[in-house]
Amino acid sequence: MRWKVSPTKSVPAGTIAGSEHDKGYLRVRVGTKIYYAHRLIWKWMTGEWPTGQVIDHINGNPADNRWTNLRLATPSQNQHNRGANRKSQTGQKGVDKFRNKFRARVMVDGKYHLAGYFDTVEMAAEALDVMRHRLIADYIGGNQ
Repeated sequence: MRWKVSPTKSVPAGTIAGSEHDKGYLRVRVGTKIYYAHRLIWKWMTGEWPTGQVIDHINGNPADNRWTNLRLATPSQNQHNRGANRKSQTGQKGVDKFRNKFRARVMVDGKYHLAGYFDTVEMAAEALDVMRHRLIADYIGGNQ
């Protein structure tokens, strides 16, 4: 998204609109209001503001506002793009230490789905990746 008309003397027309927010999202001032760029793009492309859902960046990059990278999602679906929590024991999202094994599980719609217990973090992460793909395929297949 670029400015068609210069909004100020210091910002010429053609400049990328907005500035980066502390979490990587681009924000744009229009008049006296500040909007997230991805929300403005959604409104521009669809003619509607999203209600009841969020706009998800498919590749997880909040600064990548290409139309092909945006989709409507529930807050739960949007969480699946997040990486491992900073406090993660293993550095892998969905994998934690449980007794003397590595437990792999994912939450979908408030319910945990267990991929299993494994000897290594890598084995647990691989099993979890397979499970996520299966759950996504089941979800998409059920909504067609």
